[in-house]
Amino acid sequence: MKILTVINVGYPLHGGAQITHHTFLAQLAEQFGHECVYVDSCAHGRAARGSRPRELAFRDTEELKQLLLRERPDVVIGALDVQHRLMPLTERFRVPTIAYLNSFEYCPPSRAEIRTWRLDSERVYPSRAERRLVLERADAILTNSDFLRRRLRRQQRVSAVTVYPPFDAASFGVARNNRGDAIAGVCGYPHKGADIFCALAEAFPDERFLMVGPLHHAYRARIQALRNVEHVPFSPPATYLRRAKLIIVPSQWPEPFGRVAVEAMANGIPTLVSRSGGLVEIAGRSGLSVARFRSARAWIRAVGDVLASRDALRRLGERGERRARRFLTAASLRAFEKVVRRVARLRRPRFAGPPVVAIHGATADRTAYARINAQWERALAVRGAWKLADAQANAAVAASADCRVFHDYRAEFTRLAVADEGFAVAVRTWDFGPFPSAWARKIAAEFDQLWVYSRWTRQQAIAAGVPSRMIKVVAPGFDPAVFSPRGPRLELATDKRFRFLCVGEPVARKGIDVLLAAYRLAFQRDDDVCLVIKTHGDETFYDGIRQTDSVARAAADRDGPEVLRISGHLSENEVAALYRSCSVGVFPYRAEGFCLPILEAMACGVPCIVPRFGACLDFCDQRNAYFVSARRIRAPVGRDFAINTLGASETVDAVDFCEIEPADLARRMRAVAGAADSDRSAKGRAAATAVRESFTWGHSAARAEANLRELVARGTPKRLQRAREEARRRRRVFEAARSLFLEGQ
Repeated sequence: MKILTVINVGYPLHGGAQITHHTFLAQLAEQFGHECVYVDSCAHGRAARGSRPRELAFRDTEELKQLLLRERPDVVIGALDVQHRLMPLTERFRVPTIAYLNSFEYCPPSRAEIRTWRLDSERVYPSRAERRLVLERADAILTNSDFLRRRLRRQQRVSAVTVYPPFDAASFGVARNNRGDAIAGVCGYPHKGADIFCALAEAFPDERFLMVGPLHHAYRARIQALRNVEHVPFSPPATYLRRAKLIIVPSQWPEPFGRVAVEAMANGIPTLVSRSGGLVEIAGRSGLSVARFRSARAWIRAVGDVLASRDALRRLGERGERRARRFLTAASLRAFEKVVRRVARLRRPRFAGPPVVAIHGATADRTAYARINAQWERALAVRGAWKLADAQANAAVAASADCRVFHDYRAEFTRLAVADEGFAVAVRTWDFGPFPSAWARKIAAEFDQLWVYSRWTRQQAIAAGVPSRMIKVVAPGFDPAVFSPRGPRLELATDKRFRFLCVGEPVARKGIDVLLAAYRLAFQRDDDVCLVIKTHGDETFYDGIRQTDSVARAAADRDGPEVLRISGHLSENEVAALYRSCSVGVFPYRAEGFCLPILEAMACGVPCIVPRFGACLDFCDQRNAYFVSARRIRAPVGRDFAINTLGASETVDAVDFCEIEPADLARRMRAVAGAADSDRSAKGRAAATAVRESFTWGHSAARAEANLRELVARGTPKRLQRAREEARRRRRVFEAARSLFLEGQ
């Protein structure tokens, strides 16, 4: 069986959790013959060579995913707070997973506990959703102490099994006749008891003290001022145990376990610990613990009593040695191996399969972008070359996708968090000119591709500073089975023969004011024309900026030409029937990133009056559309623009849009209404043919799929390449600085 443990402390191996898992794997390999791999995070991506168990390193979640694909384990064990990043991967590959809890990552301390335990208040613990992901979906949950198991049950309502850490006596054993002369503690942080350690050193100036391991910066000056204290970095346990005549573990928080105490006690070294957390299970009521462990006086009294005579030291050492024996048996290893075997029988992993894509953004509401997302998902699923992950139903699992497509205009783009795995695609449109500069910077720094709807939007992204090589045009499409010249027509409440149609919200960007003014200039009440305006009514994108009153007045005006407003939701079939019931579309927009209604109208054989400007030029030409002249307006603005979907704003450096004169549009509308039916029919046939050949949802999905395949072929996402290069650079700087420091010693 191949067993792989993933942890995220970083090399070298010196922490208690690291030693625990490394020892488990070494003993599983030696005593049960399993193939074991230890995986830890490492900024430069390199682990020890020739070690047993085999050691590997990962720099980010993407590299961890590739490591799993390469190693193909039968069981994965997660440790510390890497587990919520690991679970989506093991779920994707169906790898049986054990969550081994070494500390409080998934049953975090409250604010009151953080203060009482003297923890770093800036520490960020996994979110509630991340905790539930691990605790609800792991195949087995183990804790390293009964204390932690009970806390998990009480706080998270989760059952777990206690499996104490294993010990390899050969790695920390010291000769009995080689007793040291220092009082030692691995306690350089407030929650580890640094204040107690310093108080003891001050109270016993004639004793030598050894501070082991990392030291919080707040204590450096105090430690340096104490003449009887030596600070040494982390070293193998046997090294500092050999120098110790007394080990203290003055933890101010409830230690989840307390490995250093067992190691010292097993060597017969006198040991005093705080009577708290997992240390209670180690020391019991044997006199090895300090009950009032937050009191420096209590510690001074306890240490003074022990140092009072050789017999006191000897008796304390003997009691500790007896207590430690229960942890030196193979019981924990056997229990652990039993759980591993049980979990491995649950299912066989599946590492083969198509790449996974997740589309982030709504798919079920009535917005245009939700329709696009739904169509892309449907078309990619039908093609069968991709596995679709449901980003809405299970965002955590979707995070393990090979490609993630972010197409959501209800989320603030600049605040969007891009995970450290998979390729990231931004789908953005912007109607008013160059993209906001904040968008451009984020796209260039964090994404691998930008998809835009039109060549016009591509130009605006480039103008904002997005590298052109990143930008792919992926136009929306239409369903040719629905939007076709053939099919039923919608019954309209008008007797007029010639019907202009405008589909969209009545806002200035879409030129509703120009349209109403031009229509009134061009026609009178007696003319055989009707302007049909289809609005959505419940579209939240345009809250507060609709010109609905203007449309309502025009529809109610019995002296002006006839206007018919249709509000509310229509099904796609009903929208197609509406197009077919009208003669010509008219879309005098000022700014558009694409304008899907023009495309749909053309698919139904309805030619459109459009500006000779912007996005529609991707599918409109002289053969299939009626152009109206438009004046391009480009201007620097340097101000904030409100984003209606968010209640937020973006800084815009410049605008680029067009303006149509109502008189010009009026002349074009009169000319089109008076043209021969055969001319209009010819344009309609040309329009339907043109868009059917290039703009169906099948064409859109094919472009999307080609772009995704291009990404997957690259190997490593761009942002991760940059992060890894920066990590290597920092590592080189650190190594150079360390070399200079050592030379000066």
